[in-house]
Amino acid sequence: MVALTPATCHAFLERFERLDGAVVETLTLDLQASTATLLVRAYDREAGDWRTLRCELRGELELRWHQAAQTSRVLLDDHLEIIWLEGRTYFVLDPLQTSTLPPTQWTLEIVRRSSCYLGAARAAWSSDAG
Repeated sequence: MVALTPATCHAFLERFERLDGAVVETLTLDLQASTATLLVRAYDREAGDWRTLRCELRGELELRWHQAAQTSRVLLDDHLEIIWLEGRTYFVLDPLQTSTLPPTQWTLEIVRRSSCYLGAARAAWSSDAG
């Protein structure tokens, strides 16, 4: 797993095209371990093909997850924002927020108003492409 930090985030988002058009296949929660695992099918520029990403958020987990009725997978209509606030990592998947708000204007209140977000003390990723 590769740690997602402010220093590595830009390369991750560029490689996977900010997850624009990606499909969330699975969200698994382990509340006792305070871990969320997100499996996402996304386009990998380096591989020139679609890959499955595994994103893990660990430690002091918080989330809001809204999925429209009668859907089995969630298509990311816009893109993923990864925000660091107060020493925590937040994945914001709310298209109404990510398409209209510049990254410098994010606040914890705005993140927590989002319809879809995951937050934790740290995050990491891997893919089936390596």
